[in-house]
Amino acid sequence: MKSLEQFVKDNEGQFLEVAGSSNAKFQCVDCVNGYIRDVLGFPIIEHTNAIDFKNKANGNYEIIYNDINNPNLVPDVGDIVVYKHPNNIGHIGFCIRKGTALTFGIFEENWPVGSPCKSVLNKKYILGDYVVDYWMRPKSVIISEMTEDEKKLLGLINENGLGEGDLRWLVDLKKNQTVPNLEKKVEERTRELQNVL
Repeated sequence: MKSLEQFVKDNEGQFLEVAGSSNAKFQCVDCVNGYIRDVLGFPIIEHTNAIDFKNKANGNYEIIYNDINNPNLVPDVGDIVVYKHPNNIGHIGFCIRKGTALTFGIFEENWPVGSPCKSVLNKKYILGDYVVDYWMRPKSVIISEMTEDEKKLLGLINENGLGEGDLRWLVDLKKNQTVPNLEKKVEERTRELQNVL
């Protein structure tokens, strides 16, 4: 997994394609899904427009709705920021500089349409018909409570583009092999101890 800073450095000025159809490449959601996969280690959020990301967040995020009357309510570094728009598609990026009452820093793709990934350090909350609707704050507890083996498995899954079916297969394989392997190790250790005595 990468740090947020490394992800931004690696993708600045690049076109990023993570998931989606062949007629919708290099969208704002691709940049965010790359961040979700490579930095957060969470499952990507597929088959949805930016405005509906919260509906597929799988409990991995706290959803914080924007309140333009509360200048202290601002996105933090790492939050996924979602703009609503009358087109019901919206726009999305992730926060790279903590917000103030007027602006925040964002890493985004396809803004304006056709643009590669880029950092914008003074993004406004209202841009014409686009208005920040909410942001998704990753629940870092999920990763911090993982065992080292679980983190390694998550890294393997992310690096190889494995899906849920692959993960279930790996878990079943581990379950099926744990007892026989343990029994074999107990037998070997017992023989070693008998030879010593």
